[in-house]
Amino acid sequence: MYTRHLLVVVARGAQVSDGVADRIAVELGRAGLDVELAPPASVGSLDRYDAVVLGSELVDGRWHVDARALAQRIRDEAPTVPLWLFSSHRSGHPSHPRDRRSEADELAARTGAREHREFAAAAHGRRAAVAEAPGAGVPTVESTGRGVSGGEPGIAAWAASIAEQLRLAAT
Repeated sequence: MYTRHLLVVVARGAQVSDGVADRIAVELGRAGLDVELAPPASVGSLDRYDAVVLGSELVDGRWHVDARALAQRIRDEAPTVPLWLFSSHRSGHPSHPRDRRSEADELAARTGAREHREFAAAAHGRRAAVAEAPGAGVPTVESTGRGVSGGEPGIAAWAASIAEQLRLAAT
């Protein structure tokens, strides 16, 4: 049976992270999955979810406290639920000090997340849209002032790969 019900969770307050989560949810829905988008504090029972995509903004290499707590709760209460993590940060502001890994990388290892992706964001404007960074290999988020729209191949491809992994696991 194909995985049907996914939870996409983002620690709210970071417009960049909100935009990435919104785009992931849209792309997973386009792939035929039933997707619920929620902030960490509103997540009740994990029993009804077949997979979770969890994200947060990185500030000085750290995730939002609510996102960290939910990641650990997922591992404690639903260790077999597939988990993907994403982080966002402002471009021009390192996601973490150069001398250590980001907390999200450590969290991914600790929770057994299938993958952690990081998206960088331009610092101007109110909302963000993702575009591929030329030659960088890390998607970059550029402000549009209107939310995530168009030019987001990095997020769309990542969401498609999540949907494909779930489809293959179900066959």
